[in-house]
Amino acid sequence: MYRVIISSLIFICAFGTTVFAQPYVVNEKIEKVFSEGFTDPNDHFETTPNNDSKFWGAYADGYYYMERRIPSARAIVVNAEGVSKNFYIKTKIMLGPDGGNDASSGVMYLLQSGGRGGFLFEFNKKKNFRIQDLGTGAYITKEGEDGWLKAKALAPATRNNTIEIKGFRGKFDIYVNSEYIYSYINSSYEKGKFGTYLGPKAAARLFYYNVYELDIPGAEPEININALMSQIEDLKEENDSLKTQALTSQYGDSNMGAIAAIKVLEEQLKAVNEENAHIKKILKDYEENEPAIAPEVAEDQQKESELMVEKIAKLSAERDSISDQLGKLKNKLFKVSFQRDSLRDVNLDLIKKMDYLEQHMKEVEAAINKIQSEDNKEPSTSSTVATLPGPPVVETTATVDTVKATEILGKDSTYDHTINIDEEVGVTEDVPLIDTEEKEVPKAELLPLRKQKIKVKKAKKAEFKD
Repeated sequence: MYRVIISSLIFICAFGTTVFAQPYVVNEKIEKVFSEGFTDPNDHFETTPNNDSKFWGAYADGYYYMERRIPSARAIVVNAEGVSKNFYIKTKIMLGPDGGNDASSGVMYLLQSGGRGGFLFEFNKKKNFRIQDLGTGAYITKEGEDGWLKAKALAPATRNNTIEIKGFRGKFDIYVNSEYIYSYINSSYEKGKFGTYLGPKAAARLFYYNVYELDIPGAEPEININALMSQIEDLKEENDSLKTQALTSQYGDSNMGAIAAIKVLEEQLKAVNEENAHIKKILKDYEENEPAIAPEVAEDQQKESELMVEKIAKLSAERDSISDQLGKLKNKLFKVSFQRDSLRDVNLDLIKKMDYLEQHMKEVEAAINKIQSEDNKEPSTSSTVATLPGPPVVETTATVDTVKATEILGKDSTYDHTINIDEEVGVTEDVPLIDTEEKEVPKAELLPLRKQKIKVKKAKKAEFKD
């Protein structure tokens, strides 16, 4: 009996955790997207000269030969389009006798650009294999020593090993020489490139390399949780942006503090309403499914119900308070916006009036300058009219005329009198400000500027006649 138990334990340890495992990818449908048989040289796999001191890769007669000449590994990425995470790779590799017992080769798949990730299936001469996540450096086959697990299906060096890797929606199955050996789940990569691998100071032959797109007919639609969460976050940001635009268009963009306060209150109100609805649902479910309970339990539940009702009342009061604050903020924001618009209209009217007054002052100043220039000219005397002797003439005519003209212009000028500027500049009605009163301004009927000029000229002629 003891020997039977020991034999069973050895059997389990030899096969590891994959003894009772089942493959994930079954009943699949495949379609070839890449094929290389190494009959004609091309640029799918890297080629180097024989005298290269680090790596020799060459197309031979029906196979690809690769040899690593330094104590570091080498990855050969196939020059072809990558595939999605739903794929099937089948290849045949023969590991050479060089490099000692630790010499290894393998298959790489779902490789990310810049070496940022992917997977590596690696096997060695000891008929061991391991799987590594290149993005994190961790071994998928962590139950083995340094990631290495035993597989009887693997052939020793100088014999061919057919490797098959199937992937579907983050689930992977590994086959060696048509025997299933391992499965794992990892959804780190959505798509990537593929290639082969050669360990330090190892040599191998690759006889063919085929890649297929894989699908399982009738499989349930895939739900990508990460994509859904990303879409939810994008929708939240878009909703917040639209809400801000709506508040800005309603209250203007000069009250961002009030707008932010409104948004915060709305979020709080929404949270309170959701919690209130949840509590009501709990109470409703409790009332509909109330079981027969002991009196002491009923008393405890009654206390809990009273506490819950009290909590609901507090939440309702808080919700009403928040609603009142929200309404007051909106009213205050409306008043501020109205006052701002009123001040803007008054400012525009004042600018029009100032422009009008400045223009009118320029016209009055020009008229005065013209009158003064005319007064400085001496009137011509007729040579045929006899002049009677009289008292000496004092040369004050120009001064008197200038004074009289200035007095006339001063009496009739709009510069020194208040006129209806609103009517002149086209302002029909002032927009009242909040909490302000309009004061009446006396208005005087004034002569237009052209009439003033005519009046001044008549006065001058009268002076000359006298």
